[in-house]
Amino acid sequence: MKKQKILVDLKPALDGFSGIPAESRLLFYGLNRLVEDVDVEGLLQHSNQMLHAQDWRAFSNADVHEKVFSSAQTVASFYRPPFRREGLNLYRKIKLYIALQTLKWSAWRNKDIKLGVFEARLFSDFLWSSLFSKTLPLDAKDYVTSSVFKIVRFPRSLFHLSGIPNFVPGLGASYVGLDTKDYDVVIAQTPFPAKVSENTKLIIRYHDAFPLLMPHTINSKELHIASHYYALRENVRSGAHFVCNSEATKNDLIHIFPELEGSERACVIKNIVSDDYYKDETPSEQVLQIVKSRVASECGGFSGANGRDENLEYLLMVSTLEPRKNHKLLISAWEQLRLKGHSNLKLIFVGNVGWDCDEIVHLMKPWQKKGELLHLMNVPPCDLRVLYKHAKVTVCPGLAEGFDYTGVEAMKCGGRVVASNIPVHKEVFGEGAAYFDPYSVREAVEVIESVFNRSEGERLEVQQVADAVAAQYSFQSILPQWRDYLATT
Repeated sequence: MKKQKILVDLKPALDGFSGIPAESRLLFYGLNRLVEDVDVEGLLQHSNQMLHAQDWRAFSNADVHEKVFSSAQTVASFYRPPFRREGLNLYRKIKLYIALQTLKWSAWRNKDIKLGVFEARLFSDFLWSSLFSKTLPLDAKDYVTSSVFKIVRFPRSLFHLSGIPNFVPGLGASYVGLDTKDYDVVIAQTPFPAKVSENTKLIIRYHDAFPLLMPHTINSKELHIASHYYALRENVRSGAHFVCNSEATKNDLIHIFPELEGSERACVIKNIVSDDYYKDETPSEQVLQIVKSRVASECGGFSGANGRDENLEYLLMVSTLEPRKNHKLLISAWEQLRLKGHSNLKLIFVGNVGWDCDEIVHLMKPWQKKGELLHLMNVPPCDLRVLYKHAKVTVCPGLAEGFDYTGVEAMKCGGRVVASNIPVHKEVFGEGAAYFDPYSVREAVEVIESVFNRSEGERLEVQQVADAVAAQYSFQSILPQWRDYLATT
């Protein structure tokens, strides 16, 4: 039986701390392990930069030294510095405007964009260090760096803009096509602002509908809403299939596009959670060293309360600072816990600064100056394992989530989890977590205290349940679902 040839969209690369989104990296690695069933290649694209990309025909006819030179240019194009001088800013705007009109002209003529290639096998360090290493185990390196990768020259942002009506003057709005005729399936990260070839099946990995259902919590609101809606509408109209990361996400999708209800075009396969998270034997004293080395600069350093604490007691939250994650409620609950007798309890936030977070930062600062609230950034999995294990509780207070890795990661590390009682948390965490109303500080305090006060027997019982919950999101559990889905879709 002929193996399916699959192109996996790795979403814009080198965005933020983690480069390619974690779920995309894990899925790409996982599918590469299904070598007897599928032949997998990766699709690389930048969010805002034009990339160097040579057509495969010209590339295949080039001499070796020309291939190396072209591929080196591709790698370098991912790292172009932002334009700063006014003249260069104008040049960049003109260049991007021309590129946008090129996409629109191609869409109007139904002329597909060719995918570029590069000699990935010669640039394994770039692929591993810059794109894949942050949430994949080392034994994944050979799988991902030996893969074939295709390059999209135009940035993802322009693909979105080309399909938004009346956003940019010029030719009418229409999504451009990608030349994917060599592939049986494209697995794209949602929403995918491009068409695929007629013989290619488009599968959308749908993560959440927050730009449409919680627009007040997102960044660049008007543009983000429009880009999500119009691309998603095109995906639905074109007959794409949707693999959602939770039943909650699937329900949101069907609420927006009821025509998907009851069809085979929408299903659920949950996310893979990295094997980098497991029960680490590192002693609790190591937490202090991690905090010292990873604390954000605004904390002004940290040496423990009065320089004496070797064993920190702390609540842990791992998330970007942004409104939907509900940091403000957790700060209030933590303050109440300190007043109720837990005066040595610290609060540790792990995550980069996001958007619309001025109020969160304002609440954090007085406690940061006292060394009681600690904001850590760029924390690798090896350190997160330790933080998860030794936290009094890992709290997931979000107002809405598509999946939520944090609680599962904490369970895999032997940590205790308290979460908001939103549907997706109850679906994903099951009986492995305790729950509270995300709008009630009082209830959050009560539930967190109840976890503090569990007997040893209760803790062991909950941990056994949490171990079983976490096992559902391993490669061993999720990959067979993908194998079966791809074989029957």
